[in-house]
Amino acid sequence: MIVYWLLLAFPAFMAMVFPTVSNRHGVVPGQAAALGVFVVAYTLLSLLRLEVGADWFAYTAMYDQARTASIGEAFGITDPVFSFMLWLSAAAGTGIYPANALCSLILGYGVVRLAASLREPWLAVTSAVPYILIVVGFGYVRQAGAIGMILLAIVSLSRGANGRTVMYLVVAAGLHSSAMGVFPFFGLALANRNKLRTLLIVMVGSAVLYLLLSRQLAQFETVYLETGYQSGGALVRIAMSVVASLLVLARWRSFEAGSRTRPLWLGIALANLALFALLGISESTTAIDRLSLHFAAIQILVFGNIRQLAGFSPGLAPILRLLVLGLVVAVQLVWLVYATHAENWVPYRSVLTYA
Repeated sequence: MIVYWLLLAFPAFMAMVFPTVSNRHGVVPGQAAALGVFVVAYTLLSLLRLEVGADWFAYTAMYDQARTASIGEAFGITDPVFSFMLWLSAAAGTGIYPANALCSLILGYGVVRLAASLREPWLAVTSAVPYILIVVGFGYVRQAGAIGMILLAIVSLSRGANGRTVMYLVVAAGLHSSAMGVFPFFGLALANRNKLRTLLIVMVGSAVLYLLLSRQLAQFETVYLETGYQSGGALVRIAMSVVASLLVLARWRSFEAGSRTRPLWLGIALANLALFALLGISESTTAIDRLSLHFAAIQILVFGNIRQLAGFSPGLAPILRLLVLGLVVAVQLVWLVYATHAENWVPYRSVLTYA
């Protein structure tokens, strides 16, 4: 378990030593290098893990299918982008490890890129460690990569790179078809510029993606909805995003975001509230739980702008940061010690141990 606490300790320490950024749209070179070191360390932990994560054996079963499949057959194993990753790994004979690492690299890079655009980047990164990086990143590999692409799409949208934003979203859907749930909200944000053209592109693109991913979407419906899978911790996990969403909505006027991303964050906040309400009537809390992961980015946003959103004066900022760090530590303690399925992550096992 010490590995997970070290992963949390580094950004937490940096959050106290280098709490804010002087440049609203970026970090200084030294901090950028430190963020890069964090991403590399996180990716290596993912690369070297062995039988860690709730879906480990499900993914190794997919890899076994890819070993004997042609490239055309491989695309039928799961979502197309991840299927291609599996096929490449199988062709190289490297096992599931490179595919795991690549998805974690995408997620980790997406987290730090979004965090670097916020007022308190290290606090934002710290908040993502317990659940988004450890539980999701080491457990739900395909979805982890998709979330990373969504985070990169948010950053690109804020910078007006609409083409790159759409590209990231397409790859996200190719990693996990449920990522298409965020498409309407990006469509509204993109439509701020040229409404007719953007909406047309989004509608056509969504229709094409739906046709390409219809098989995976049908599997998602069969596995989660028709079978009525239940996730015991879904209420708590979605509630974390709901609290962040309520804070954004309550402090909307003092919420710092560019004109391009404000509609997107508003949509994400409202989506979290809607998903929370759906928990009470859905036949499968697991389906709601998995879909809600794509809207968890609002937690990173809130912790990266916590002082402004909470309305604390600059003099009280250190106390606020300590409170936030205490909360994050408590969250990680619950996930790794008291969670029902904590044994899927604890202890951390490395392939080097068994080499």
